[in-house]
Amino acid sequence: MNNSDDAQNLTQNAIKAAVAKKWQEAVEINEKILEIIPDDTPTLNRLGIAYSMIGKQTKAAASFKKVLVLDPKNQIAKNNITRLKVVKEHGLINPQITNIFFVEEPGKSKVIPLVSIGEPTVLSALNIGEPIEITPNKHKVKISSVHNQFIGYLPDNISHIYRISP
Repeated sequence: MNNSDDAQNLTQNAIKAAVAKKWQEAVEINEKILEIIPDDTPTLNRLGIAYSMIGKQTKAAASFKKVLVLDPKNQIAKNNITRLKVVKEHGLINPQITNIFFVEEPGKSKVIPLVSIGEPTVLSALNIGEPIEITPNKHKVKISSVHNQFIGYLPDNISHIYRISP
């Protein structure tokens, strides 16, 4: 097995650990990946999320900032730096918070920034894997928490596709 295969296996394990909310394990696995591929931005983003979930906000921010040095347009890192600022500004101390932007695997998932997003305190209280309500109407597709707290709208180009799909 070569380094690429090792990194791929570790990546799958890191994602599984995060989905299972085994954050310390996710930190350790992502750090191993970075030993193989030091500047891997998806790994740095996953590491930042995992750090933030165990309450290590400074390390989380450093990881996201490194992503932005490597890829200044990386929306995942930008969103998470914003989330960390909101958490700090509002004095939220629960490490089990995150944004709806988490993992993007090419060919498997897509990160779609919402428009007209809801209140920062609502967004910062969302958990990874938390169910959401998707409500299409004539013009927009509304995203809400299961407790009917407004999260945001899908962009028009995505809303159009969602509204005409069966």
